[in-house]
Amino acid sequence: MNHRYSRPAAGAALALAVTAAGLIATAAPAAATDDRIERSCGDYLIHSTKYGASTRKSKSASCAGHAWVMIHYKARKDGKWYVSSWRHDPKYAHYASNEDGAFFSELKRSYHKGCADCVIHHLEP
Repeated sequence: MNHRYSRPAAGAALALAVTAAGLIATAAPAAATDDRIERSCGDYLIHSTKYGASTRKSKSASCAGHAWVMIHYKARKDGKWYVSSWRHDPKYAHYASNEDGAFFSELKRSYHKGCADCVIHHLEP
């Protein structure tokens, strides 16, 4: 079977492809928010985007306190907003929507602290 395409159809296809490529190239990345928790024993770096959040103890910190993070997130299962439990680790705690088994699609706010009883700091991406 021999197919022939008219010039207008080929031109329209090219215009659509160029337009789609332009939309993809100009899409803005998710905004990130970064800050620092300062303690007398060292700093904790806190980070938040629409798709994840983390708390990382700086390498020079001598603090015994863990890095803690909690998120206000939109659930994949029903699209409703919830608040997670705290995650903590001696060096780095995080939530990410692209991990296997991730239960959320986006987050609205993240909460961070540098020890179990420390002041809570929040970020909004």
